[in-house]
Amino acid sequence: PPQKPADADEKKMLPDPRSADLPDEKMPAEEVACRERLKTLGVEFEEHKAESQPEIGCSIPYPIVLKDLGKSVAIGPGTELNCKMAEATARFAADVIQPAAKAEFGEDL
Repeated sequence: PPQKPADADEKKMLPDPRSADLPDEKMPAEEVACRERLKTLGVEFEEHKAESQPEIGCSIPYPIVLKDLGKSVAIGPGTELNCKMAEATARFAADVIQPAAKAEFGEDL
């Protein structure tokens, strides 16, 4: 049978350079702007330590933990996302779910 190169098993995915390996790195302007947009949407969140699992190729460079998506949409504990995903979720709740609830039930969530 053909043999694998000696280093094939030793190759591992390197961690994302923005991940927990660089915790003191200054947050980029786009991350700061995203957090400001979340605040404008009424989203409550807290900063969380960067995550990195290079063995499975996963990292969350500047994660946040959501508390709620606005006035009336609570989130289960430990909902950790990057800011762009949190913003998309908050906009979906505000632009799709809330109007659908109003149209179907005649009231806000």
